[in-house]
Amino acid sequence: MPEIKLLIPEDLYKDLVEKAKNEGYKDIDDYILHILSEYTKLPARESIHKEISKIERNIMDILNKYTSKIDDLSRRVASLHERIEDLEEKYNDLSNKYSEVMNLIKERVERAPMRRPEKIEHVEAPKQEVREKETPPKKTAIEVLKEQKIIYESSIVSRIRDRDSFFRRLESDGAKILKLSDERIAVDPDFWRDFIKKLENIKEDSEEVVKKNLSKEEYKLFERLKKEGMIAYSFIDKKWILIEE
Repeated sequence: MPEIKLLIPEDLYKDLVEKAKNEGYKDIDDYILHILSEYTKLPARESIHKEISKIERNIMDILNKYTSKIDDLSRRVASLHERIEDLEEKYNDLSNKYSEVMNLIKERVERAPMRRPEKIEHVEAPKQEVREKETPPKKTAIEVLKEQKIIYESSIVSRIRDRDSFFRRLESDGAKILKLSDERIAVDPDFWRDFIKKLENIKEDSEEVVKKNLSKEEYKLFERLKKEGMIAYSFIDKKWILIEE
């Protein structure tokens, strides 16, 4: 067997002797031969470089797939962002238009003339020669409404046959006539103004709060109008508003 001689430092020699013992070799020469044999079995540097290049290409192929997906996702996110901005702009326009309509309705309600009832001159009937009792003059419809504050059509069905004429007469005398889907409601003008004023001062969207701030008659009217969609809470103005055709 060919012989190779090496000159190595003392400390390296001692390390090799120690490792040879730990690995179970009796002779340091056998241990060094083992090391050289294992080293020659390692792949060449060029082969390692090829494997590394192959791995790099595989990694790049995987990254390119995900990169294209990320780019597509970025485009979709940008498109979605543009749509959201467009929707926000449309919402702001609708919100402004809604505020304008609500303000216009409020102005019309406030400017609506409230006609006062005309004075009715009573013509004295000829006195009878014998009258046991003085008959009190019959109250007009507007006077009855003044006392009752509210007249629901459903409450006079059995007493008044020509209800159309009855409500027209009340409206001409200044009463507020509300036309619901199933009946009409006549409201005393003073009572109506107080009712609207109280509603406008309620800033919370809570029926419990509304009930505490309104009288029994007012809350009943509120429930009917809310059910008909004639009263609604404006989240923009933070108050209850009247919605009339």
